[in-house]
Amino acid sequence: FLEVVRKEEQENPPNREQAANRRGRFNDGPSVHRSAVDDTDWHQLAKDRFAGELADILYKQAHKGNFDSIVLVADPGTLGELRSELHQEVSDKVIGEVPKTLTNHPIDDIEKIVKSELA
Repeated sequence: FLEVVRKEEQENPPNREQAANRRGRFNDGPSVHRSAVDDTDWHQLAKDRFAGELADILYKQAHKGNFDSIVLVADPGTLGELRSELHQEVSDKVIGEVPKTLTNHPIDDIEKIVKSELA
C-alpha cells in the first residue's frame, strides 16, 4: 500500500534551543523608555520553510510524472501550510489528507493509520 519513494528530514530542535536567552529590547528614542521585541518562533519558522521546500519537491516530482496520486500526511499546522504552498499540478493529484503527527512511527503503523483514516 505505502511505498517510501524519498525520505526528507529536517533537524528542527525546540524553539528554546534555537532562540536567544532573553527577549530583545530597543530604546524608544531620546527618552529612558525601552520596548520589548516579540520573540521569533524559530521552530515554527523552520516548519513553515520545510512545508515550502516539500511543496517544491512535490511539484518537481509531479511535473516529471513520478506519481498519479498522493496522500498528504502531516501535523495539522504543517499540513495547512503545505496546502497553501502546493502548486495546482500537485493539488489536483491529492486524493486524501491525514492531519496527524506520525513522526517516529514505523512504516507498518503509518500504513495502518493512513488506511483507517482514508476508509
